[in-house]
Amino acid sequence: MKYIWEMKKVAHTNSRSFAGEKTPTKARLLEELKEAVEEMKLIKAGKKKARPVEDLLNEL
Repeated sequence: MKYIWEMKKVAHTNSRSFAGEKTPTKARLLEELKEAVEEMKLIKAGKKKARPVEDLLNEL
């Protein structure tokens, strides 16, 4: 029982500390999401042309 309580405590501490940290991976993800949102706004406003889905899938 003590082992389970300790594991919960460690998991809670790790998740809480990760939420506030900006690791390089997390920072990169956030930056890419911001760029994607900006691009979608430009497409909706008609200031940028959207690419065909086939092009996007071919990149993957």
